[in-house]
This record gives sequence, structure tokens and C-alpha cells, in this order.
Amino acid sequence: MSTSEKRQRERNIQKQWTPKLATAFTAVSDAFLRHYRDLKLTNTEAMLLIHLISYKWDDEAPFPSFDTLANRMGLTKEQVRAHALSLVRKKCLGRTIRPGHSNLFHFEPLFEKLEKLVIEYEKDGRRKEARRKHSAIADENKNIPD
Repeated sequence: MSTSEKRQRERNIQKQWTPKLATAFTAVSDAFLRHYRDLKLTNTEAMLLIHLISYKWDDEAPFPSFDTLANRMGLTKEQVRAHALSLVRKKCLGRTIRPGHSNLFHFEPLFEKLEKLVIEYEKDGRRKEARRKHSAIADENKNIPD
């Protein structure tokens, strides 16, 4: 079992928080936390996405109202709407407008961008590791007498 697998297995929400606080939580991918700045998202946009994800309980699109989100975030409805529009323009959020009902919010654009970033970073990490190994071998070869 790899170190990463062991670490993942040992994670327990009650150990990270407290049993009382662990009764309700929102799963946020570490990839999102590591890379939202790479997507040029502001902290407020990132928090809006986290709040939206807190309403995503399955593969259906969540539909919290802008009023609800504004109350949770301490913003006005107009500010939340502007941040959501910014996320749509940045292609990090999809939105289906439903007249007379709250919008449906879609995360596929965000997930696709994050998956591409993760793949790029994994490739870059493998390249760096290969360069380190090559450099170490080259250093060892320098010390071999002729």
C-alpha cells in the first residue's frame, strides 16, 4: 500500500473536526483547493463554488437560490449573481436559467478543467522526477574513476 493510499485510508472526518461537527460536511476535492488559483478564481468565487457544492448530493444539478447563497455568504443577491456570472464566463460553472425557479448549477466545466490541470501537474511531476534521477545518475557517473 502506497503512502498516499495509507494517508487516504487514515483520514476520518471525526479526527479532522470533532464528532459533533462531523455530522454534516461538504466534500471538497484537494485538487480544487490546490488549483483554484491556477484557474484564476478569486477567493469569493471559490467559496461560492464550495457553497454550491454543499447542495450537490448526487449527480443531479443543485439549485439553491441566490437569496439563500447570499445569506450564507454575507453578500447581496446581486453580488452572488455577479460572482456566478463571472464563473460562467471563466468556464468554471454551467448554469441553466429557469424562469420562476432557481437556477440549476452544473460543475462539469470546472471538473473538466481541474482534471486537465491534475493530469498536467502529474506529467510535470514525473518529468521532474525523471530529471532528478537522470541528474543523480550523471553525478554518480562523475565520481567513477576512468
